[in-house]
Amino acid sequence: MSENKIFFADAADPEMSKAYKKAQETFKYFWREQSWEYRRIIPALSVSCVKVAFSQEDPSSDSPIVEHMWINDIHFDGDLIKGYLINKPNKLTNVEVGDYVEIPVNEISDWLFAMPQRAKKNERTFKTVFIFFRVSSSESLWRIYDPENAFGYVSGGKKST
Repeated sequence: MSENKIFFADAADPEMSKAYKKAQETFKYFWREQSWEYRRIIPALSVSCVKVAFSQEDPSSDSPIVEHMWINDIHFDGDLIKGYLINKPNKLTNVEVGDYVEIPVNEISDWLFAMPQRAKKNERTFKTVFIFFRVSSSESLWRIYDPENAFGYVSGGKKST
């Protein structure tokens, strides 16, 4: 399996703030699909995750260390989103893979789900979920589900106006 790259973003970037807000506003669509998934006899989703900001104080800086990572096995009680951390932190030492998390909707930074689609008999392909964020004024990152790099990003595309 290939190693996942880490992308850094400025917390003060207004485009990122818009993306976080959009994820929070549209979480109801994620949860609708996820709640249906729990009732299905034959699962339809190949992956479903919510991205959460984790932080801890940094003794060498005035700013905390913040990492946005994915949780899965998602449940929602109307107030809190609950799940388990599936990413290994890069710098944080106060959380680890498998930790149980409960957070309010206004603290998520992203969500995704993907559905496998039949291409040919006994062959599966995956579709692009959506554009994640801009890297520069002319380039975007597209989030895809890729069996070799399940939470990878593919650079490409032009910024839509």
